[in-house]
Amino acid sequence: SLAPEEQSGIELGTDIRIGRMLGLHVTRFDQLVSGLIQTVTVTNPGSSGPSGGRSSWYQLQNVGEISNGGWEAQASLTLRSWSFSGAATVIDSRVRKLAPGYTGDLVQGDRMLAVPARTLTGTAGWMAKQRGLQLTSTISRASDWRASSSSIVNERPLTCDAPLAPTPERSSPALSVSLVLIVSVCVTWKPVSVCLPGGQYPYGAHA
Repeated sequence: SLAPEEQSGIELGTDIRIGRMLGLHVTRFDQLVSGLIQTVTVTNPGSSGPSGGRSSWYQLQNVGEISNGGWEAQASLTLRSWSFSGAATVIDSRVRKLAPGYTGDLVQGDRMLAVPARTLTGTAGWMAKQRGLQLTSTISRASDWRASSSSIVNERPLTCDAPLAPTPERSSPALSVSLVLIVSVCVTWKPVSVCLPGGQYPYGAHA
């Protein structure tokens, strides 16, 4: 049976503002999640599926204790009709202890799946106050993260700076994505707002 997720931690931050023109916010956070629930693929070695392979299904399981620690910074700048803002996050999310009964691929010390180690977002906007026209554009970047849990190797192959070199005991590399860019544009005129769909551009993806 599943145990409930519990989260505890500490967060410290500071704000610096210079009038209405410049703002800066910096936060340090350390969190511990107990009983994290994730979907795990379960394979039945004694039965076969329609194609002759082993049958498998998905099951929710408690992973164990996960630690999340890092820094987050946000900044904003306003220059007349122009406005700029940005945010950056650095996080280290790792498995500290596995729960009894967990059958997934993660082991103690692994980085968590789908948690980018570094993210960067920037937004630029221009507004014509008399006409009620506003243009905004946003670009986001996520780098150094695990996108698959089907087979996990040691830490070095899962970073964007290191080549894939499987270890003997865990030989199949997981998908590693080094960079994802997301770009979007919005146009607002009085009560009407139109946003163009953001394009997602992956770089450095390899399996």
